[in-house]
Amino acid sequence: MPALPPVPGVVRVELLWTQNGVPAANVLHAAYTGGPPTAGDCTTIAGTINGAFWTDTLKAFYSNFTVLVGTRVTDIATDTGASGEFADGSSGTIDEEGVGAQMCIMVNYGIARRYRGGHPRTYYPGLSNTYLESPQAWSPAGVAGLSAAAGDLQAALGSASSGSTNLTEQVCVSYATANAPRVDPLVETITDYVVNGAIKTQRRRLTASSY
Repeated sequence: MPALPPVPGVVRVELLWTQNGVPAANVLHAAYTGGPPTAGDCTTIAGTINGAFWTDTLKAFYSNFTVLVGTRVTDIATDTGASGEFADGSSGTIDEEGVGAQMCIMVNYGIARRYRGGHPRTYYPGLSNTYLESPQAWSPAGVAGLSAAAGDLQAALGSASSGSTNLTEQVCVSYATANAPRVDPLVETITDYVVNGAIKTQRRRLTASSY
């Protein structure tokens, strides 16, 4: 598989998890202005994003079997862009084994462009059993908790900085259209988001590492 093309002025942000011991990762993107980040800048920005999202408030919605291993930031403006990782290693605070590793709570993102097909989204690890409303849905309290954290994360993706690098907004990156690679990746602003209350799944988490 060929390498993905560079995306000028964009960093990739990866939230690295284990859920009941199974690795998982969430990939997001943010635009930046200023100079390209150094490895140290990437680590500092990763720490800011990590701290804004994985707070004591959000941890209270997760089992202590769900661990945020850390957050990695990579400059994808060139194929030699710097990368840095902030190590966390803390878990949720509810004392239970938690839900199955394939269970997720999903955030849908809005963009200005209208098209048929899948839109930007993030599948976060499933919340604690405490926040199961039914076999099909997360409770309103759980949805509200992740929604607040997603807002804090979006704010950090639009404001974190280090050195001469300043993140300006959360974006999504499209590398293909109509099943064909784009000559130039399309970068679009995330305009809004909504947490989907239905229980979603990522079956691949049971069979392969996500990072």
